[in-house]
Order: sequence, then structure tokens, then C-alpha cells
Amino acid sequence: MTITLYLDKPPWFANLLRRLIMEEAPSMAIEDVYVHQNNVYWNEWFANRLGLIPIYAPIDYIKNDKVVKASLKVKDREGWVYADEIKIEDENVKIAYKKIPLIWVEKWHEIDMEFEIKVGQGKVHSKWIPAHTWYYKEVYGILKKKDNKTKELINSLGLKIDGNKVYGDRTKLEALEKEGILELKETGRIVFNIEGFGMVEEKEILPLAIDVFVNRLDEYIKTLSNE
Repeated sequence: MTITLYLDKPPWFANLLRRLIMEEAPSMAIEDVYVHQNNVYWNEWFANRLGLIPIYAPIDYIKNDKVVKASLKVKDREGWVYADEIKIEDENVKIAYKKIPLIWVEKWHEIDMEFEIKVGQGKVHSKWIPAHTWYYKEVYGILKKKDNKTKELINSLGLKIDGNKVYGDRTKLEALEKEGILELKETGRIVFNIEGFGMVEEKEILPLAIDVFVNRLDEYIKTLSNE
């Protein structure tokens, strides 16, 4: 799922939102790994792979820095070990994508690990980045050709015609401009997209990031007032 925002703001504001989401918005991920047995692969490699598994957690868990325990035990089997084989002690915390392959094991391999799932931020490690974000200036097209064939092409691409203006997907509009069918113009708005990784609901990601930013501003103002 992707959430799209239309901003009547300059590019620096969109970049501020992007940085807040990718660096400040908290989420939960496997952080501490306690290895009791692992004769499959290096512990450091395995711990890094485990940390990159997207884990969904309720907002109140994230806001309250909750720590959740989990474990993984594999023995006497051959085949792929998948993310959903991780046993999480709290039923409200879940593996976002269950069939992520972790590692291939042979029958003589044994894995016995315990984990702590903790709250963190993307500026500390990328495993806590809750979403991918991108933005661009919104555009529309001014038709150069208005024949029926052109209109049929535009309709087939799912674009909207309003008089001599064409609205819709930027990539398609750019392709039509290269063909000399229309001329692109900017609307003055920025289209900002948030695509979550499954750790936090998309609608919650930006408010989480803004809360962190506001709290930091409050602390900064208090510091200045005490000087």
C-alpha cells in the first residue's frame, strides 16, 4: 500500500518529511541475539539477516519502547528455514512477511537462538526504517495534437483529458512529451509518496516522525530558555 500526499510546499519541505520518516520515525526490529547453538553459518551474518526481517508492532508498543522476546529453534530437518518459524512471545507483534527465506539447513544442522525485538530509528540502523519515500513535482500536459487517434492513446493509458490539458501518471506524460504529443507544465504541487515495509501502518508513519520532531523542538526550546 502507498499513501500519496499533495503538498503546496517547496522541495525542501518534502525533503524534510523524507528525512524524518527514514531517520526519525521509530519501528521495531530484532536487535539482541543470544546464540545457544548455531552450526550453520557465522553468528554475525545470521544476526544481521534476522534484524532485517520486517516486524509489525502496534503503535503503543513503539511509543512506549516495549521489548518483546522471540526465539528460533531448528533441528533434525533439511530445507529452507523461513521467517514465520520465529516464535514471538507476544501475539500482537508479528512477522510482516512470513515466507522470507532465512537459511538452508541440512539434517545435521542445529539452530537455537533467542532474540529481543526493540524499538529503534533508521538513523541508527537501516533495519528500523519503516518506509520507502519518494516525491516529485506534479505535472500536466498541454496537448499539441488533438486528433481522435491521440485521444484514444491517452485514454488507453488511463490519463484524464480536460480540454487541452492531460492529467495522470508522470512517467506516462513524460513518454508522451518525448513523442511530441504534448508539452509538460508544472502545477506547483509536490506529490509525496510513502510506501511502508509492513512494520507500521502507512497512515501512522508520518505522525510518528512528526511527533519525534516536535518533541525534539520542545527540548531545544527548553534548553534555549534555560540559558
